[in-house]
Amino acid sequence: MSFQDLEKYIRCFFQKAVSQRASHTVRERIFEKTMEKFLEQKESHRTTFWKKILVPRTSIMAFAAVSMVVLFNLLPGSQSFLSAGKLLPKYGPVEILRGDNVILVEKATHLRQGDVIRVGNKAEAEIIFPNHLSSTAKSRSQLRVVDRNSLFLEKGALQNKTFNAQSEVSTSRGFVKSFPGASFSVAVSESGETEVISEKSDISVFDWKEGQTLLSPGDVLKLRTDTTLSDSKIPQDISLSLSQIQAIQAKMIIARTKALTAIENALQGNKKESGADITSAKKSFLSIVQVLDSSRNLEITKRKQLDTLTLSDVPIALSGKTMDSSLIKEAESIQALLSLSESNLSQLGFAFPPSSVQSFNRFVLLDRIFSFGTSSQRDLGKILKEKYVVAFLRDILNEEVMIDQVSKLNQEISNLPKSPLAKEFLVSLRDHFAPDIAALLEVKIENAF
Repeated sequence: MSFQDLEKYIRCFFQKAVSQRASHTVRERIFEKTMEKFLEQKESHRTTFWKKILVPRTSIMAFAAVSMVVLFNLLPGSQSFLSAGKLLPKYGPVEILRGDNVILVEKATHLRQGDVIRVGNKAEAEIIFPNHLSSTAKSRSQLRVVDRNSLFLEKGALQNKTFNAQSEVSTSRGFVKSFPGASFSVAVSESGETEVISEKSDISVFDWKEGQTLLSPGDVLKLRTDTTLSDSKIPQDISLSLSQIQAIQAKMIIARTKALTAIENALQGNKKESGADITSAKKSFLSIVQVLDSSRNLEITKRKQLDTLTLSDVPIALSGKTMDSSLIKEAESIQALLSLSESNLSQLGFAFPPSSVQSFNRFVLLDRIFSFGTSSQRDLGKILKEKYVVAFLRDILNEEVMIDQVSKLNQEISNLPKSPLAKEFLVSLRDHFAPDIAALLEVKIENAF
């Protein structure tokens, strides 16, 4: 904007101000543009400043100066925009980019609108807007001062606390609006992914494409640069996408594997490892609820505090999103596995001579742990035991030629113990094979048992 354009702009502003009160946004824009031109003047102009004001024909410089006096002192609600807050370096290199100048910050420094703050590697700094916001910029962050109560985070991480008035932190994806007493963090990765975590009080997250969602304390929202935040992205129907189903199945596999590892550690006397494994298994299982609350393509994840959930919440939440009874039953069986494992780890003492067939070993562990449960829980245990029968089957069918499949089957059968559980395992396996191999397996079962 040239001085001629600025003069026209201010004259228009004065004409409108006669009949109506100017908006805060208009005043701020005039403040900023006027001060930019005022600060661009060289040192040599200062000696003739008052002469230019006192000449009969008002110069451009004088007009700008007088306009500033009027705007800063006469208009209602006007405040100096030179100081938007303070920057307090905590440790490490911190600098301010102000126009063409780079200022190395070593002590508390006043900020101006438009200042770019860069926090170096292994450094940290605090930005304070009195009565509005306190933000801690973490290592390798870069942000810009937008207003007296808002920041724009280009990259890095900000830990924020809101005081007596609402404040905003914006990114290339949108902005977070917080209210008094809120605590939240915002992080922007090098690739542009934005993560927002609500820690205290609700906050609103707005997308530049007019999407909006509300985060409660403990919620985590992740946004990629190519996603649109809107309520339609969060599934409200009872159908799950393929991505969600695959994520749920993966979490259930992880949960039951960790639970069985906990049982193995308990049998070996490793109580500390066993307890850690069962805790990890529960977290994996409970995190299924987060998948249900995420967008259908899993690009937007909205997390809940797992500590507030119980194991029974997972099947209930799942039944509200899908009509797939097999998926719901599997979730119920893992819930039963985790409950029985957690309550019986301390009293597990059965002999367990493992074989070289890992899927059969897990089959035995499931049989033993569900023996502590009720009849309905034991029925659920059969669902999980069948999973390891199928795993054994897939291992056999990995051989492309039938003669190789039969050869490997014979070898694996010879590695099994001669026990009722082994017979149960093979009988269940037989029902999955094609008729020709199933007949051969039937002969093997009769001869071995």
